[in-house]
Amino acid sequence: MGRPAGFANDEAIRLRLATRREELTTRRRRVDRDLGRQNEPLVADFSDQATQVQNDEVLEAIGDSASRELEAIDAALERIASGRFGVCTDCGQQIERARLEAVPYAVRCSRCAV
Repeated sequence: MGRPAGFANDEAIRLRLATRREELTTRRRRVDRDLGRQNEPLVADFSDQATQVQNDEVLEAIGDSASRELEAIDAALERIASGRFGVCTDCGQQIERARLEAVPYAVRCSRCAV
């Protein structure tokens, strides 16, 4: 199956993915920088230590989320480059345009995503 109508020359999706990729890369760098201070000793106050540890856990979750989305975006950009963008990986049918507009790195159509 080919790409959905309107996506064959749709530079807007590629640009949107590239822009989001840039945002996530910046976020991931900031998280890594902030977590880089983990080698520093914890503050002396126990309640402040607990806060530091919780903050680090939140930062790690944010970084992990950014990394997963970056992987999905890179895969979508690769599918665009290879002409496989917009095709469901499960059934081979076209992914609905509305779904791709909502989640441009979707790999499954609405039916298969359930």
